[in-house]
Amino acid sequence: MLLHTDFYVRSIDNSLKFYIDAIGFRLADEFEVKGNLVSFISKGQCTKCRVVLLKIGAGGAMLELIEFLDKQKDDLELSEGSVTLWVPSLDKKILELNEKGFKPISDIFCVDSNKFGRSNVVFFNDYDQNKIEFLEKIK
Repeated sequence: MLLHTDFYVRSIDNSLKFYIDAIGFRLADEFEVKGNLVSFISKGQCTKCRVVLLKIGAGGAMLELIEFLDKQKDDLELSEGSVTLWVPSLDKKILELNEKGFKPISDIFCVDSNKFGRSNVVFFNDYDQNKIEFLEKIK
């Protein structure tokens, strides 16, 4: 199931003017993430980011805006986006993809969201090096 699409932005505040004020998304959650996951998605440039999850309707996938916080914005090289897919078992998905010749490009990271709780995530590349993030909710 498609959970969300990630967009890396220079300013969440500016982006919210577009996505909320102009398009009509609504805020679903907002939180900060620190550590190895941020280092991975920023290609080693940062260790702290602000995350905002936006919804356009009652159901369906969300838009995730990510702003890196601990580097000068003018010097920051933004990463390409990624798609996040929810899976019931991260271990099973990793095993399934390994059996098909795909290896993770990241460690497994733990993420805490204020409203959606704790999750584990791992990243893979497709054939064209697009990042696919798999997310498993932790009970």
